Amino acid sequence: MTASKAPIRHGSAAARDDRQADETMLLRNIGSLLPYHNNIEPTVIVAAQNRMIADTDAGRTVFHDFYTPQQKREDPTRENNGLFFFRGTPGAPFALIAPGGGFSYVGSFHEGFPHAAEISSMGLNAFVLKYRAGQGGTVATRDLAAALSYIIRNADQLGVGTAAYSLWGSSAGARMAASIGSHGTASSGETSYPSLQPW
Repeated sequence: MTASKAPIRHGSAAARDDRQADETMLLRNIGSLLPYHNNIEPTVIVAAQNRMIADTDAGRTVFHDFYTPQQKREDPTRENNGLFFFRGTPGAPFALIAPGGGFSYVGSFHEGFPHAAEISSMGLNAFVLKYRAGQGGTVATRDLAAALSYIIRNADQLGVGTAAYSLWGSSAGARMAASIGSHGTASSGETSYPSLQPW
């Protein structure tokens, strides 16, 4: 896959759910989906995408829903939420990454997948959050809390350690991570989990 000619197939990973994915857009033009970002490197984006393709081809689940079908029926805006999983060493600590985008879009291609691929290459587990955009920080932070709760509840199945974990964020995502770090998951309606510990 070449950076300039590869079509973008998963527009919702980098944009809002109320926008149609452009099946003809090339990765060299992906910056138009990320108006609050700059220094976007298509080759870096392609490497992270290829990592997910390889995991899928190997039979590994890359995308995990963290809201149940009932929760999605109760609130249809939760339909496209999820976690992209970049595996590290089984049982190793995990990082949960919330990309930025001014709460207007989720900049996973630039501030999520490349970070997760690098973290994973060090043997640690990494998740990239697809949260609800366009609804403000409170809703997005609830999604982060729900995702963290999902990972901890399903740690054995996912093969991740929970003795130490971290929340990462850029821009809007950093505000979300700081909120959970300061107030915990219970403040967003989830089970209360231990304070974040340094690796």
